[in-house]
Amino acid sequence: MMYVIIGLGTFGVSLGKTLNAMGNDVLGIDASMEKVEMHKTDFDTVCLNSTDETALKSQQVNEADAVIVAIGEDWAASVQTTAILLNMGVKNIIGRSLSPLHDMVLRRMGVTNIVNPEETAARSIANHLMLENVVSTYSITGEVVVDEVVIPNYYVGQKVSQINFKEEYNLNLIAIKHEVESSSIASKMKGIIGVEASKHWKAITDGLDSYIFGKGDHIYVCGEQTDIAKYLKSVNDY
Repeated sequence: MMYVIIGLGTFGVSLGKTLNAMGNDVLGIDASMEKVEMHKTDFDTVCLNSTDETALKSQQVNEADAVIVAIGEDWAASVQTTAILLNMGVKNIIGRSLSPLHDMVLRRMGVTNIVNPEETAARSIANHLMLENVVSTYSITGEVVVDEVVIPNYYVGQKVSQINFKEEYNLNLIAIKHEVESSSIASKMKGIIGVEASKHWKAITDGLDSYIFGKGDHIYVCGEQTDIAKYLKSVNDY
């Protein structure tokens, strides 16, 4: 797939590197030649002013699967760029919100896919500090999140169907992550002094109800953060 990222700050560059590593084509756009030169080996980059409609059209950004406006400082440039993209007929625009007012303006313009990386990072850090056994947090919208959570010890040996996530906790279980030993030479040499078995994670998404929890499993649950907090308080014995 092809993605265009406008704004090569910390967020834009990190997103570009991640998308590129996943096998996608990425074009990074920034008005700073220094930034463009700095990251041209990470993915394709071009130096231009995104508030110049002619310049944007020259890059055929309307053919991208998504255009991410990742401008992180210039509120006006973000809004102008978004307006130009809408005028060009770009279907999938992802906007970066810099403030509640910016968020409101983008939504009034018709942009529904809006991210706030600072808010997401703050929420994730807060969860790590306040909610034990939360490994990571992914914001979906508003208060709805997906949390990766370490299972309590007493889940081990039980079927998923025995845990009433929806009925009792108002949460949706969407996946399980199970740690397994690999078939590498290291794992075959397990037990030899100084050699540890190599392990990797296996994702389980099908037939969840019949899955039997194993030691060290992680679950991915989706729901409101308040419900996840209540769930974590109700389970202990980690």
